[in-house]
Amino acid sequence: WGAAKSPGGGAAVSQHRGSNWKDLAGCGTGLTEVLRMHEWHFTSREHQKEQYSLHLRTPKPDTLYVHMDFAQSRTLPLGEPETGAWWYATGRLQVNILCFFLWGQGRKPTYLTFVSDILNHDSAYMIACSEHMFAMFPPKESGIKKVIIWADAGRHFLSYRAWGYWLMDVPTKYQISSELSYFPPGHGKGLVDGHFSRLRAWADHEARGSTLSSVADFAAALERRGQREMKLGGT
Repeated sequence: WGAAKSPGGGAAVSQHRGSNWKDLAGCGTGLTEVLRMHEWHFTSREHQKEQYSLHLRTPKPDTLYVHMDFAQSRTLPLGEPETGAWWYATGRLQVNILCFFLWGQGRKPTYLTFVSDILNHDSAYMIACSEHMFAMFPPKESGIKKVIIWADAGRHFLSYRAWGYWLMDVPTKYQISSELSYFPPGHGKGLVDGHFSRLRAWADHEARGSTLSSVADFAAALERRGQREMKLGGT
């Protein structure tokens, strides 16, 4: 402490020690706040994990549960590095991947995977994909009275536009209730993350036979592999 400079540049040890004791007290307060934040984070994580597991184990018959997340974009063309189509490609194309994991209503767990060359990880893209989901599973015809959304803390899911869509537009348009649940930052992958690993393995396997050069090629490869897995008894 004695070697440090006081704010005024003097070297009075007594004043300096008093200043440092005060600073130490301030650090203690700050440390307490940090510990409280960590405690809140892990308490929240455990609470959300328990609630998510409860939804998985005992879904309500009139409720559709949706866990959504963006995957890391893939780069096309995708194929064996030795092939000319891959090596001499004049441009690279990024593929955006968004997944919805659906369960509830007595249905088998279902993955909806959306791929696009639109790279915006924003609320507008998420909303467009959600409308596609409702077109596949119309709430009125499907007996859906409530939808519960699970997502991470990414800004595409936490935006005002996303809130307005799920809490205002969806209930008004489809005459159902809605609920949003968020995982704490750094958490919330789970089953969706496992699906992303599976998609990567499928695409890499399909690319061994032919180069995937477009979004259509990429989507078709995933479709082929997915159909094959389902015939073998997978989900």
